Amino acid sequence: MDPDWVARFFGYAQDVTQEEMQTLWSKLLAGEVSKPGSYSLKTLEVLRNLSRSDAKHFQQLAHFFIADAVYPNSKVISSAGISYDVLLYMDELGLLRTSFGLIKQFHNQVREGFKTTVPIITKKGWGIRVTGSKAVPHITLDACLLTRVGREIASTLKDVEPNLDYLREIANTWKKDGYQVDLLRPGGAVKLS
Repeated sequence: MDPDWVARFFGYAQDVTQEEMQTLWSKLLAGEVSKPGSYSLKTLEVLRNLSRSDAKHFQQLAHFFIADAVYPNSKVISSAGISYDVLLYMDELGLLRTSFGLIKQFHNQVREGFKTTVPIITKKGWGIRVTGSKAVPHITLDACLLTRVGREIASTLKDVEPNLDYLREIANTWKKDGYQVDLLRPGGAVKLS
């Protein structure tokens, strides 16, 4: 491990007193020990300045991560109490990009027709498979994108249950374009659209 990273980590982590935040710091350390270079110094700096409330907002938002993005126009997100102001605040913290007009592309992985698998980054072994007969290079989704720091912190959240209503909502946007969408999980696939 990089000695500068270790020194900065322990310098910042020593002042953390809240149990939830200590848990987050310990997950970061465990990840860095198992795979050095996983977490940047910038991530340590941002995490150092996160309050318990900030971390709770980010964890609440984690139920809606697909790949490294959040679909901001979702009615399900709004009904869960996550306003656009929360997304903007996550942008201010350096965890999310909310610029107008951002899209996330999901690239075709086959030659004939369309097939892609979109990972759900907060639930190990889960993903969304999108298939269709149209041979297009990619499909898109209007999105707020996780920053590198946001992705690194999200990688510590491995047991966050995805919001199934949200996944169905996204699946229905692709279904309108003629795609079939399945939820992939360790127990097998389940049709979403």
